[in-house]
Amino acid sequence: MFGRRRRPILGAAVVYGASRAAAKHEVRKQELMASERDREIEREVDLRRREEEEQELRTQRAVDEAMKKAALQQEAAQQSAAAMIPPQPRYDEAYPMMQVQTRDLGVFNPAEDGNTIVQPAPAYEVGPQFVERRPQKGPVQDPTPGSRVHYCTQCGFSCQDTDRFCRQCGARQAA
Repeated sequence: MFGRRRRPILGAAVVYGASRAAAKHEVRKQELMASERDREIEREVDLRRREEEEQELRTQRAVDEAMKKAALQQEAAQQSAAAMIPPQPRYDEAYPMMQVQTRDLGVFNPAEDGNTIVQPAPAYEVGPQFVERRPQKGPVQDPTPGSRVHYCTQCGFSCQDTDRFCRQCGARQAA
């Protein structure tokens, strides 16, 4: 009698312990898998970063080499252009000297030249067609007779004296 009772409890304890151990084992296994996944992600990120840095260095080296090459080519082109241009022949040595004829063998002065006529610029006169169109000065006529116009202190809009509020901004007008 007593034997039967203990066995189911013992069996339940064994099952409970086994399931608990299996659960702990499963948790450890999942933690290991997660940490392995994290390490793999970190490795991939580091690898990408290194590849990007190497690519950037290669690009910078290529740009530097291209700039050096262009500078050397430009310098060589300038040197070859300077070497290829023959010296300009000196005409004063190659040809006999010619005499230049000027008046009185002196410097030409246009004021002393008798043929030059200096006239002042013509003055522009106002024609009669423009005189008629000129506005005549006179008293300014009020657009609305009987009411005076003043300006708003807030926005500067022209309001009438009879207005209590500005038509533009709505500010109260001084009486």
